[in-house]
Amino acid sequence: DFTECPTHNDYRGWWSAHFDTQFILYDPADLARVAAGELASWEPQPYAVLDIDEHLFFNPSGVESDLLGAGVQRRYRIGDVAYDRQNGLLYVLELFADEAAPVVHVWQVK
Repeated sequence: DFTECPTHNDYRGWWSAHFDTQFILYDPADLARVAAGELASWEPQPYAVLDIDEHLFFNPSGVESDLLGAGVQRRYRIGDVAYDRQNGLLYVLELFADEAAPVVHVWQVK
């Protein structure tokens, strides 16, 4: 019998108990060594991890909660990231921050 549970949807699979939105920072020289075949892809280790949850809106209107999850299980938190080297600005797209629309966060990198 292939009767599905009434609350089942295709958005859910295994989820961790808690998600954090993080910038995980690696030494670019280590990544270049991986590209050159001098290091295995798992060898570089981050030198810093920055949690940015306190700076996010986290879908305040609650749209698409079945897809996105809620609270500590909220996923699809950020989208694309771009760096403006000339001005030292990091642009991060937060998904579903203004109802279904994204919000662009900008950080000054020093």
